[in-house]
Amino acid sequence: MVDSDSKWTSVVEGMTAYSPEELKTMLDEAGFVQTEIHRMKPSNATIIGVKR
Repeated sequence: MVDSDSKWTSVVEGMTAYSPEELKTMLDEAGFVQTEIHRMKPSNATIIGVKR
């Protein structure tokens, strides 16, 4: 996960970069519970959740 000004969004056509918080919100809205953000480095994170 990187910020929206990432170099990847200019390299990969049509790519959108989302912040960990935005992805967590999307998972929550999709019905996941116990979602957690685990930051590895400032530029990446793992987001886990349980689908009900």
